[in-house]
Amino acid sequence: MGTRHSGLATGTSHLCMICGALIILCGAINYAMAADAKRVMFLHSFGPQFKPWSDYARTIRAETIRQAKWSIDFSDFSLAGARSDDRESEALLVQYLRALYLREPLDLIIAVGAPAASFIQRHRSELFLTTPMIFTAVDRRRVDYDHLSENDTVVAVNHDFAAILTTILQVLPDTKTVAIVNGVSPNEVFWHEEIQRFLF
Repeated sequence: MGTRHSGLATGTSHLCMICGALIILCGAINYAMAADAKRVMFLHSFGPQFKPWSDYARTIRAETIRQAKWSIDFSDFSLAGARSDDRESEALLVQYLRALYLREPLDLIIAVGAPAASFIQRHRSELFLTTPMIFTAVDRRRVDYDHLSENDTVVAVNHDFAAILTTILQVLPDTKTVAIVNGVSPNEVFWHEEIQRFLF
């Protein structure tokens, strides 16, 4: 299975993005799986209940169960250190996952969100070199396209900040000030810099 990219512009509904992931997901499962129960891992960026990414994961899981012709064994893991860029805990997670799936490799991995996608790309060779992978619920700027493997599929979005401001002014034409509220996690720092670059 070769590398595939799918980009969706801002303004396209979240449902369309999820459906795009599902279409590719089903193709990956058909390609990689036989009739036996198969192992699919969700790697969450912040946690399995962290919205809105949890909504994407829940919908993908439910639709996969509905469409699949096989029994699927789902597992969920989260990058607990993604909010603080804790590389020490990341190294321990790599060791744990490598030990866990050494003898029984996964059939498919779904990385949900940018931190999960970055984690997988950093450790692809150590953990899941040949396992089919889907990157979803991630902006195209957060994926290193130059280092995708032939087994990777990307279903990305594009956050258009200028369009967001234009929409605000169309709805509230008297707007004079727009406040940007942000945190200090690596993910939020990235987006703060992107917003400044595009808008100022």
